[in-house]
Amino acid sequence: MTFYLSHLRSAHIQIDSGEYIDIYYFTLDTLGITLQISIVNHGAQLATIRKLALLIQSPGSSEGYLLEPRWYQRIDQDGNFLYDSLPVPIAVASRQNVTKQVLFRSSLDRPKEFQLTKPGVYNMTVLGWITDSVNPQVADSFSIIVSDADAELLVKRIQEPGRTLRIRQSQWRKWSAHYLTEIEVKTVMRGD
Repeated sequence: MTFYLSHLRSAHIQIDSGEYIDIYYFTLDTLGITLQISIVNHGAQLATIRKLALLIQSPGSSEGYLLEPRWYQRIDQDGNFLYDSLPVPIAVASRQNVTKQVLFRSSLDRPKEFQLTKPGVYNMTVLGWITDSVNPQVADSFSIIVSDADAELLVKRIQEPGRTLRIRQSQWRKWSAHYLTEIEVKTVMRGD
């Protein structure tokens, strides 16, 4: 069993999305979303993510809009996003992980087809393809809440291309440095 788990077990890929997304607009009203993702291989064989996409569903809608990766980014010492590489396939060795900062962008042909400017809960899913098929093999779903104030800022961002708005995933608890009572510490440690 140990030999199987160490050397023969096939690749088992998991995608995890980062806590924040950064939303901004390029010229021509083209929407851009930067998201940090970690790809973890729990298996003993090499695996390759051949393609990524970001599916967005508007508040109250069962339909969606698919954004494809434009390029991978890195963050400089001042916190600015810089070009890193084209979105090439991502190879993940056995029992290893790879983290990428991915810029997803809406269609240049139809930039106004989807505008993320209405308040509400947007459901998002990072999709990953390991094989050449129609259906993705791995996914990570999360949601963001766009408040009325966020929606106003996003409308302004269309007129000011390049400025970002950072929004936290809705399932993450808003932590800040503060004193915890003994009861609060026990609650946090239990996971309530």
